[in-house]
Amino acid sequence: MNSLMLHRQLSEALVPLGTAGAVLATVSALIVCVMLAVRSHELGIPIAAWLAGTILSLAAGFSDLTPLIVSGSSGVAMLAFMLVTAVRGRTRRSATSSR
Repeated sequence: MNSLMLHRQLSEALVPLGTAGAVLATVSALIVCVMLAVRSHELGIPIAAWLAGTILSLAAGFSDLTPLIVSGSSGVAMLAFMLVTAVRGRTRRSATSSR
């Protein structure tokens, strides 16, 4: 078996797995954003699912970087939403405490 055949067989198996991981990471990031919007503090499971999806999207990294880019950008969006929520909560608390 030459290396081209091996690469083709691995990409047939791992690229769909990486795509599924990217979908899992994106859905988990959306769930985290919704949970933050309703001020839920139990974010452990969706964040762990995002991490697992990102790790799965690494499986396709040797031949297709699209799943990794999608899961990474959903993580960046999730982090940005967390920071905006934290700053908004801090400014609301300081505005109510000054009254």
